[in-house]
Amino acid sequence: MFKLKVTLLAGFALWLIPLFAVGQPYLHGALSGSLGSGEYIVDGDCQVAAGDTLSIQAGATLKFSGHFVIYVYGHLFALGTAQDSIKFIRLNPDDLCKHGGVRFYNGASGIMTHCLVDYAKNQTTPSGWGGGIYCAGANVAISHCKITNCNAANGAGIYATQGTSLSVDNSLFYNNSATTSGGGIFIYNSPGAYVTHSVFAKNSSAGT
Repeated sequence: MFKLKVTLLAGFALWLIPLFAVGQPYLHGALSGSLGSGEYIVDGDCQVAAGDTLSIQAGATLKFSGHFVIYVYGHLFALGTAQDSIKFIRLNPDDLCKHGGVRFYNGASGIMTHCLVDYAKNQTTPSGWGGGIYCAGANVAISHCKITNCNAANGAGIYATQGTSLSVDNSLFYNNSATTSGGGIFIYNSPGAYVTHSVFAKNSSAGT
């Protein structure tokens, strides 16, 4: 991607000088609109405000440089494809880059398809519920996603509560670990939540 700088010389000569952008875009703070394909570095907590919409396009990779969270109070559409998934992953292969995942709150909604949520971690109060994805009073649909290597006190992969309407279909939960309960998914007080055609493998918890 480049910009063109236009310069007139002696009234008639035209020079076009490409100025190339260097590095990856950084994400933090309020987010809305559309994120296209490509790599982004998340270097701070992000928020999708009530009434706002964030659309993440297929092929986008969000790399977290620390324990940062995407808080959703509005609407999130992360629509990957089988050929071009969307990734929420750590920037470097160490504990410092384990991120806080995606967290939906009262009135929020979201659709996540063909997404990878990897190495998210939430184990301390007040955010010890939901490692990869947390839903409280939200309306969230998840399909063809992979939630792997996540940790939490409860619901290492997903934690759903407060009447959340959650649908999970054709997804994989692998190697997630909860220090209390729900290595893969923990659903509490959410009768509208259901899981279909999904695989749970090598998840663990100290409780049930």
